[in-house]
Amino acid sequence: MNFVDYQKLAMRTAKAMETVKLDLLHGGLGMQSEAGELVTMTKAHVFYGKPFDRANAIEEMGDIMWFAALTAASLGDDLGNIMATDSVSMQSFQTHPAHGVTSPSLGSMANNFLFLTCEMARHTGEALTAIYPSVFGNLELKKNNVRHSIHNTIRAVARGALVLTIDLDAIAIYNINKLSKRYPEKYSDVAALARADKQGEQA
Repeated sequence: MNFVDYQKLAMRTAKAMETVKLDLLHGGLGMQSEAGELVTMTKAHVFYGKPFDRANAIEEMGDIMWFAALTAASLGDDLGNIMATDSVSMQSFQTHPAHGVTSPSLGSMANNFLFLTCEMARHTGEALTAIYPSVFGNLELKKNNVRHSIHNTIRAVARGALVLTIDLDAIAIYNINKLSKRYPEKYSDVAALARADKQGEQA
């Protein structure tokens, strides 16, 4: 899968807001909140000894990617353009030295992943910082800052995927399959509340 195809599939399940500015804010807040969830679970593992939930980490990284795609679409751009070119696959981005995507070497898997969750939180925060003044203060939107933050966010996700020994492509496919199950036709508030993909799971 390449970034352009992923964004097209992801946006099938996006909720359209009243204005483009609200779409953009939705994307920025979404990236930040999903990164926060990933930080919370990783912190619980590293500092409190809770077992590391690899499956949940993969799900959260997919959700970060989804909101990055929404943010890019709200800019009138696409992830293919932001990440490199339309033809770049997620696997080639993750493994090609030209993109600088490498796994950190800080010791344990836990420390490596903690570092990258901090990177995701940092860059999603930078995206939101560039977005919200244009929504609430009618200031000029610094689109290039948002694009740069999206790029760095996806790069951090790709590095996190390397630490977890999974392809970025696999994370994207899991994310799309999860949302396709939740929203068989397209996004709806009813389906969002029902969370069809969670039925039968323990609360």
